[in-house]
Amino acid sequence: MEARRANIDNLILGGKTTSDIMKALNVSKATACRVRNRLGENLRDKPKSGRPNKAFELNPTMKMSDFAKKKHVHRSTVGKAIKKAGGKSLGRIERPLLSEQHQQVRKERCHIRTITKTKHPASVMMLGVVASTGGEMAPIWFPVGYRLTAADYLMVMKDKTMKKSKKTNYIFQRGAPAHTAKIVQGWMGDNMNFWSKDFWPPQSPDLNPLDYSIWSQVEKKTCQVRQPNIEALKNSVNQQWRIMRKDYIVNVCKGFRRRLEAAI
Repeated sequence: MEARRANIDNLILGGKTTSDIMKALNVSKATACRVRNRLGENLRDKPKSGRPNKAFELNPTMKMSDFAKKKHVHRSTVGKAIKKAGGKSLGRIERPLLSEQHQQVRKERCHIRTITKTKHPASVMMLGVVASTGGEMAPIWFPVGYRLTAADYLMVMKDKTMKKSKKTNYIFQRGAPAHTAKIVQGWMGDNMNFWSKDFWPPQSPDLNPLDYSIWSQVEKKTCQVRQPNIEALKNSVNQQWRIMRKDYIVNVCKGFRRRLEAAI
């Protein structure tokens, strides 16, 4: 605006009329008249109300180092001058602009379902047992849609778990109905060391090593590839269960004591 006022002032001093100035500089009549009224005065911007603007750009594309070389001064001198003036130097981040084609491709891709999920996937029930020494028992699979009863669970304990465990081992299990049945609790009390349902904290999956670590690891590795059927799922789980490292099982079971102390 100051440059425009200076041009209007020169034309007025040259004897041009207001209409000639309007046509020559493409300005309004009010602007030309205001400059004519201020002849002989300072044509700079008058002080305005409000907070002064501290952000300014002399050359937004020039770096401070390049500006210092141009003026033959040190970079710190330029920085101090900008700071003293109340300004702040910000580096511009170059970002790639998206063309119309790129924008259209993004719009098309955003509606494509890249992760599919079945509403009612097939499932199967499995029993897994691990030991704090790093040992593990092969998974025991139950038929699809089967509901585990106390009698069947007791049979598994007699035929599978009892043969693997020793008298000095302690066995604990979660509060499933088949686990807490009187017939199961009575038999376990007579034949092995175990934590009864009254001793085990209720609703505490964060205390079971299978729940807070092992199941999630097996599921993560098994589901990396979409399984076409139940048999493929079983084979994949059996493989991941079989190759579990002993040191991993030992470290997971070591965390049980710390979690139990935090819970009680």
